[in-house]
Amino acid sequence: MPGASVQPPPAGGFWIHLKADAALASFATTQVSNQISLCLGQIRILDIQIQLDGPLSQDVLDQISRLPDVSSEDRGGRRAIYASRDIDLQALLKGIDFALPTLPPGPISSRVSFFGENYHEVGFLAWSLELTEASAGNVEMTLRPAEGARPEDECPNLEVDVRGAILDITVPTPTPPPPPEPSPTARIDPPGRPISPRLVEQTRDSLTLQWDFPIEARSFNLYLDGTRVAMGHITPNYYRFEGLRVNTGYRLGVSSVNAGGESEIVTITGNTINGRNTSGNF
Repeated sequence: MPGASVQPPPAGGFWIHLKADAALASFATTQVSNQISLCLGQIRILDIQIQLDGPLSQDVLDQISRLPDVSSEDRGGRRAIYASRDIDLQALLKGIDFALPTLPPGPISSRVSFFGENYHEVGFLAWSLELTEASAGNVEMTLRPAEGARPEDECPNLEVDVRGAILDITVPTPTPPPPPEPSPTARIDPPGRPISPRLVEQTRDSLTLQWDFPIEARSFNLYLDGTRVAMGHITPNYYRFEGLRVNTGYRLGVSSVNAGGESEIVTITGNTINGRNTSGNF
């Protein structure tokens, strides 16, 4: 069920709580300003990434593997934890909780992404903190209407209150910002190409492309017949091209993106079908 909550973790665990203020119940669609930009009426998926320095103990990894909607991986010497859940505005009004095991002391950074249809990112926020052994490890994020916001506004301004961490990123529109400029003393190389792109679903009017991502990638650009049509997140690693013509061939492309730039576009061809739909894992 979207937005189902869990109980806070035992003492020493790490707890993330996201909630929309009850005042937002009368807003059909909303956009966050002030700290982040977001169209709440469009959101379908909440995706949280947490980056930590150094490895996690095997006990913590085992606990993470047993949690629903949570996974982890080693990314170039840093540990990344991913938590994802289907949500909507009503789920946000009820509150959404993610309970994680005890995390080791040290710096933590997180990106909270909101995705709409076809996994297009419609807004995000980011926070960081220095976790100590004495830290409660609780981060609470609350969205509420800004002063002057009205229910009849199509995209009213909202404010974001983050407790237990420091809000890092401010953006004025739902469009993800350009990659940050590298420092003069450090050069960031573009990421490697997406790995093993493959067609996993064919229907009369859609094609679904899946790929594996290199560890240095932060997002992906999707291309249809050479034209960029969307930006994808590293999770999930697939995209459905919809609204296509029946029994027609298309070139499906994907590239990796990070602060150093964009990789070469990897392209495969695929055909919509003329008969009964055939599906893969999606």
